[in-house]
Amino acid sequence: MARPLSRRSLLQAATAVAAVPALSQAATGRAAATPAADAAADVPSAWTVRPFGLEDVSLGQGVFADKRKLMLDHARGYDVHRLLQVFRANAGLTTGGAVAPGGWEGLDGEANGNLRGHYTGHFLTMLAQAYRGTKEQVFADRIATVVGALTEVRAALRRDPEVLSVAGKFGSAADQVRGSYQYVDLPAAVLGGASAVTLSVWVRP
Repeated sequence: MARPLSRRSLLQAATAVAAVPALSQAATGRAAATPAADAAADVPSAWTVRPFGLEDVSLGQGVFADKRKLMLDHARGYDVHRLLQVFRANAGLTTGGAVAPGGWEGLDGEANGNLRGHYTGHFLTMLAQAYRGTKEQVFADRIATVVGALTEVRAALRRDPEVLSVAGKFGSAADQVRGSYQYVDLPAAVLGGASAVTLSVWVRP
């Protein structure tokens, strides 16, 4: 069985392979291998690849470190409640005024919310990798916020939809945020036994 491939061995092998063509011509006219070529002789004939954790990777100064900092700052600062807006609205829960990211995620986006969770899933992956690589608690807290909210959404979807009461044009109003239910149930006694009724409403689509 071939020995496991370490990063050090991989880098040594890559350096050796790149340097093999560089042979020095000895005074006798015979080609003498450089030290890099000697190192190539120690390379095993077969390799096995094994995974390594993100915490085992460090970046020096450069473009990759700069890009990583930008992504970590984004993961720390982006409002995860925006990612949860469509999920909560679909379950009839209050969205707390959050605005969906739009595009595939929004109820009025190019996919009308039918691909909700796509960007949210990628964002959760970023948070998980950020926590694994930095061990900063902020990333674990944000993961807990999203997972906890989605648990509440799943529980709400198992119940009948509720109409939320909010401030309206005159007094209170009904906030129907669950897009799959396009009606509002009125209390049984609201008509007072009348045989006919005229309704006047303010509607905010």
